[in-house]
Amino acid sequence: MSNWREQLADESETKAVIDWLTEFYHYPLLVFLVGFVFWNRIRNWRNFIYEGQVYYSGNDPWYNHRSAEYATENFLGTMPFDPWTYFPYGTSTGQFGALFDQIIALLALILGLGSPSSSLFDHVVLLAPPLFAVAICIPAYLIGRRLGGRFGGLVVVGFIAFAPDRFLQMTLAGHTQHHAAEALFMTLSILGVMVSLSVAEEERPVYELIAAGEISALRRTIGWSILTGIAMGMYLWAWPPGAWLFGILAVFFIFHLSFEHLRGRSPEHTAFVGVISLTTAGVLQLSTIRTFDMGVASRSFVQPGLAFVVALGLVFMAWLSREVDSRDLSRSAYPGIVGGLLVVGVVFVALALPSLFDFFISQVDRVFGFITSPGTTAGTIGEAQPPENPQQYLYDRYGLGIVTAGVGAAVILGRQALKREPEGQQLLMVFWAAFMIAATMTQTRFGYYLTVPIGALNATVAGFLIQTIGTPDTDEFTIETHQVLTLVLIVMVMFVPLLGLPYTGVDRTATERADNLSQPGNVLVWDQSLQWMEENTPEPGRYNNPDGEAMDYLGTYKRTENYEYPQGAYGVLSWWDYGHWITNRAERIPNANPFQQGVQSAARFLLAQNESEALTTLEKEFDESQGAETRYVMIDWQMAETEGQVGGKYFAPAEFHPDYSTDDFYQRVINPSANPRQLTSAQEIFQQTMLIAHDQRYYNSMLTRLYHYHGSSRAPEAIGVERLPGAGQPAVRSFGSLQEARQWASQSDTRQVGGVGVLPEERVEALKHFRLVHMSETSAVPSQGDENVQELANSGVSFGRLSVIQRDLSNSGITQAYRSMLGPNRTQQAILRSQRALQGSNPAWVKTFERVPGATIQGENGPENGTLRLSVPIKPPNGNEFQYTQRIETDEDGTFNTTVPYSTTGYDEIGVEDGHTNVSARANGSYRITGFSSEEQALYSGQFNVSEEAVVTEDSEPISVELDKRDFGTDENESESGQVQSATVSEPADQITVEFNGETTVADPTAAAARMNATVNGEPVEVTGVSSGEVNTAVTVSLAEPVAAGDSVELSYSTRQNDPAIIIGTRPIESFTTGVENNVGS
Repeated sequence: MSNWREQLADESETKAVIDWLTEFYHYPLLVFLVGFVFWNRIRNWRNFIYEGQVYYSGNDPWYNHRSAEYATENFLGTMPFDPWTYFPYGTSTGQFGALFDQIIALLALILGLGSPSSSLFDHVVLLAPPLFAVAICIPAYLIGRRLGGRFGGLVVVGFIAFAPDRFLQMTLAGHTQHHAAEALFMTLSILGVMVSLSVAEEERPVYELIAAGEISALRRTIGWSILTGIAMGMYLWAWPPGAWLFGILAVFFIFHLSFEHLRGRSPEHTAFVGVISLTTAGVLQLSTIRTFDMGVASRSFVQPGLAFVVALGLVFMAWLSREVDSRDLSRSAYPGIVGGLLVVGVVFVALALPSLFDFFISQVDRVFGFITSPGTTAGTIGEAQPPENPQQYLYDRYGLGIVTAGVGAAVILGRQALKREPEGQQLLMVFWAAFMIAATMTQTRFGYYLTVPIGALNATVAGFLIQTIGTPDTDEFTIETHQVLTLVLIVMVMFVPLLGLPYTGVDRTATERADNLSQPGNVLVWDQSLQWMEENTPEPGRYNNPDGEAMDYLGTYKRTENYEYPQGAYGVLSWWDYGHWITNRAERIPNANPFQQGVQSAARFLLAQNESEALTTLEKEFDESQGAETRYVMIDWQMAETEGQVGGKYFAPAEFHPDYSTDDFYQRVINPSANPRQLTSAQEIFQQTMLIAHDQRYYNSMLTRLYHYHGSSRAPEAIGVERLPGAGQPAVRSFGSLQEARQWASQSDTRQVGGVGVLPEERVEALKHFRLVHMSETSAVPSQGDENVQELANSGVSFGRLSVIQRDLSNSGITQAYRSMLGPNRTQQAILRSQRALQGSNPAWVKTFERVPGATIQGENGPENGTLRLSVPIKPPNGNEFQYTQRIETDEDGTFNTTVPYSTTGYDEIGVEDGHTNVSARANGSYRITGFSSEEQALYSGQFNVSEEAVVTEDSEPISVELDKRDFGTDENESESGQVQSATVSEPADQITVEFNGETTVADPTAAAARMNATVNGEPVEVTGVSSGEVNTAVTVSLAEPVAAGDSVELSYSTRQNDPAIIIGTRPIESFTTGVENNVGS
């Protein structure tokens, strides 16, 4: 008896547990899933704290930060106009400073008790996205529950938790963009339409109820529809281009109302929902109109206008249904009439209002035109491109869930076809998912909308199976073995691939993707230059205007079509990617920004083929006014890099430039043993590339002149490139002289002189109005073992330039070419020369240049109609010293004029407090001018200094220079000049050892220096001293300028028989050495 009672008690307890689980199982699971959603997105937040500063990922979060900061300082008000970007026009921030930023500002104000500290505010911005992810779980669960019961709701939240998709990325800590709010409020809008449709299907509202004043019978339909309209309005407040939601709903309502009429049901019930919700949304948008221009990116009449048009269309469709019924027409006539009228309307707008038609077609193509290719400029924006492999893209993010989503859509369409009164909310889900898939296949950025509809369609499958195996009238069911197995199978099919099973070694899970994306990236290095700019350049409003009023970074500026910048304001030109960083971190005004404003003009400047063209671009394209001009240019290694596989961006300005394409600047040289058709992956293409051969246009472009040459002139070398090498042949080879290299290149169209690394085909002339003022501490080609570099790499900073150099050293043959040039047993020197040719002298990550009037140099006593070489050593505090050089042509009377951008003195006498720059890259000596006249057998030289004030002041007093002339070889008793010797320098040196063919003694060093002639890269350089060498057959020659690795040097020596002994026992020069070991004669 006791055992029976115990067994009965045990069975009762088991039943009670089962009953409890059946009733409440979804609560603990929902808490777990939502908890995982939040934990996975926030757990890496410390990755965005670097040296005590909060950083964010990408570009847009920095402008969201600015917009939210403004709202915090202005009682949740939004910026009507922002002059701190898109110089010299300013912009109206339609997509920013919206509801998303206001919510962040409100949260910061609450947590900061009305006055949040900057640190608290920065952290709120950092952590806001995961909160939006948690918030979306609520409407997502409710959508899933409406389609598949409580288990269906868990399925949708499960996709939010485990899908490694775009929505995960946009809701990670540090990825603070309005996309999270977009997804939330669109989901709320769709949920609102679903609820309103269900209520309308119950209440069946018709016009007669309104006419009779029986509003109480419509209260629920009206109430839910108004709430839906409010959700739509909030969606557009978060993202004005969200007007596409009205288009999606328009398509849905057209089909649904047509189906309702065909079934013999009144479309008025559904029309009530559409008219009330869309009208509500339209009215809400009227209150925020800022412009009457036609556009969706800003708050214009397009948003409310489209809402009202769709609402009126629904009224017409409801009326038309009554007319068709009253005239006893066939039910099928209704969709035919609707379709015909739509076609007529489209044709009418296309003919009568072509601009309006083109506008809407372009908008449709922009978000749903996945069957077309993106424009060339859109192709430069990663998130605006379609996925390369759509099927693989969807599977990688949703696994088999994308297949079961298709099954869910089929279930819904089957119900629509077979049931007499199917639910409109289910059909809505099919349309929503279809449009979101189309949008994602057009631009991958829209993938953050896809998670919930994919999950909802899977919820439909789950609900269908539960109904099949359980009680048809409820989602409660008696747990049987086969039912448990069915639920387990559902979970496995939908979610096991998302959990990384089976393991493939690919970034497949939400946790892995969160880890890989939780990094601030390249902004860490850029910030080195941005912080320098904030501290060492004048505030906007005070450039060359120290007593002027600085612009207020968080000031309120009235919207205007022609904003007039104050005197002393200035622009900072860079590529559009970096515009928001410049605004936020440097508090300076970029010419171009991620809104795609100023992009074409920036491209024109960066690719300008000479300085005159570049200056004209600044004056015309950016409509510069007196006192408000573009003053700085910031360039990083990626902008100058042509290898797109490692993040190079040189291709982007070419795509935006109206006159150029990438083929005009460079060409990929593929290993001849590889089959280009079989190179399908980016990694394969990169590995099989021998090098990227650059056209002379690349070297002439301002981008290259600034980043690689720092505005200096650059001569070509005796290096050639074969763009179509044969099997086993290198792409790069060397020659004994530049003339020999040119002769070789002239024999084929696939050959060229130079074109590899920083080696031009023709001489690149110096710039006269741009100077290097700062380089970032971090190099794009760092040395091995640098702990700081490893820390930056772990934070997402890309050092792809290093891999390009390593590949080119291995594949191009450049090291072998220099080994051939330098002679045997010179492998180390050949490697150094190759590295220098590929990366330049100072491969800093970011370089900042200043546009200056320059100092005017007026000279005399030069050679008649001759060429002079001007140079000055510049030493950045964190880089190698380089020579700024410039060629000067003299007039027939030996006079000359030129302009120089670098100063040599007065750095401490003029700075930020005077409205100018605290220059970081400073001269390490005076300017020198040298020239040689072969006709006169004379060496011309001069030395002078240039003050900082002379460089930065317009119309400063010219600096006069009179050259000294040293004659030699004009005496009638002169002996023949010594044999000319030449060599290529393997490493920097300022002294050269000259080996004579016999014993030598330097008796008169000054006179000896006057008789020694030197040229570097074909240009004369002054010999400042000659002394006895370490052996009795050699002397040491000191040059006015140090020679750099890669320079080609020539030396000759002349004597006079009647002069005092200068170098006793002189014989023709036998050879000379440069650097430590190199000893090459020709």
